[in-house]
Amino acid sequence: MSKQECFGSLHPTGLSTHGLRKISSAVIAAAVRDCVDVCDGEFSICDVTLSMDEVHLLCRILPILPHVAELKLCNCGLDNRAARLLAETLPKIDGLREIDLSGNRITDTCECHSHSRDHRAANVARSCELLVHAASMCEHTGAKLLINAALGMRHLKKMDLGHSVSPSTRFLVRALLGTDDLKWLLKIITSEGETEREREDEREEWEREREREEERRKEGERRVERARARRRERERENESKSESEGAPIVKRRP
Repeated sequence: MSKQECFGSLHPTGLSTHGLRKISSAVIAAAVRDCVDVCDGEFSICDVTLSMDEVHLLCRILPILPHVAELKLCNCGLDNRAARLLAETLPKIDGLREIDLSGNRITDTCECHSHSRDHRAANVARSCELLVHAASMCEHTGAKLLINAALGMRHLKKMDLGHSVSPSTRFLVRALLGTDDLKWLLKIITSEGETEREREDEREEWEREREREEERRKEGERRVERARARRRERERENESKSESEGAPIVKRRP
């Protein structure tokens, strides 16, 4: 079987492989050698179960490939160990803009003290492809390391950790990182295609709308007050006119 047949497509924009049941380290190495001149391209391996040896090989190769802008390792059976290794490798890939790790089951089996929010995070993530057990606050959690790595990557625009991180991506990330500060460049895609940045934009738009509503309310109060002032002024003018004409004074109810 040729490398072309094995990888499905070796095209000018990058390296792609789909639908393979098994892929060897030798094939990866050989195919990568054919792609060392890829410019601003995509490195994609999908629907292939990668062993830890193959993940180690990829992590050695990826940082030396020129101009890898998009990395896809989808449905590759990546576990927590692979996630930790990738977390160390991803910041070394200069210029990487997009990462797609959807469809992998990143779990954590390490022991650490249990906290109530760990259990809430586990409940949030129970139906997710990104599985975080009750020990999700552990320093060695692969998912936490991946997100921390992504937060420090200057060129990164998007990281997809699975299409069903719901219902509260923000809470899950807060449980993992202990912070709400995701930075605008990090996007975690949910099942509805909504990104954390879009949620932040919605929150900002809601706050702006609330400010506009408050300003409209204040402007309404100012208009009412101006109308009352004009009415009081007319009443004073009428009183003065009535007094000068000797007519009885009739005051309007406030």
